[in-house]
Amino acid sequence: MKLDKLMMSLAGALAFVLSSQAQDFLTNGLVAYFPFNGNAHDESGQGHDGSVIGAVLATDRFGQPNSCYQFNGSSAYIKAFADGLPTRSKTVSLWMT
Repeated sequence: MKLDKLMMSLAGALAFVLSSQAQDFLTNGLVAYFPFNGNAHDESGQGHDGSVIGAVLATDRFGQPNSCYQFNGSSAYIKAFADGLPTRSKTVSLWMT
């Protein structure tokens, strides 16, 4: 095998390992993931699907239709059970406009 092909193969293998490690880092300890891709289902596989009460699907900040929810400020919300949530320190990430 030529050296350049070997280097390319090693680089590809390294990229796969780094990508795999990054994925593990992002999902390690993940309890719920709500991408709001047309619904309020939990895509983490943990089964914490949300129930939409009064909120309506809307266009997100990137112009993608049905990719976020709009709330009326008083009675609209998404309800999801907190069973299995960690009781120790946790991080919550969300984007609001």
